[in-house]
Amino acid sequence: MLEKKDAMSAIASYRMESTLRGVDLNLLTVFDAVMQEQNITRAAHNLGMSQPAVSNAVARLKVMFNDELFMRQGRGIQPTQRARQLFGPIRQALQLIRNELPSSVFQPESSTRLFKLAICSPCDMRFAPKIMAKINQQAPNVQLHL
Repeated sequence: MLEKKDAMSAIASYRMESTLRGVDLNLLTVFDAVMQEQNITRAAHNLGMSQPAVSNAVARLKVMFNDELFMRQGRGIQPTQRARQLFGPIRQALQLIRNELPSSVFQPESSTRLFKLAICSPCDMRFAPKIMAKINQQAPNVQLHL
């Protein structure tokens, strides 16, 4: 039989998990960019998003954290005390996640990908051996299909 302390811990854990399920990590990257730029338009540009999309994300962040987070000031915005408190931990959490994600940079020496090479003209076939030799030299484990 569960003791009261164990039951309370299980309930708290369940609540935290269900709360985390509703967190969109993309919102945290928007928060980070807005905090750095202190300007919605510049943050949107850096994120490759539209200004209205970033404004919408900021509105969702306000609901998520139950705080205004940013106050308009001149042509920019000023973070609230709560936003300043959140900035360090959110930045650290995002960096931890980035560190664990695999690198998206192509590394030919260790790649095992399959590449399909289309050669349309019989005249171009004379280049195929040179191309294949160069690829084999730089990416020995890739597969080539002509």
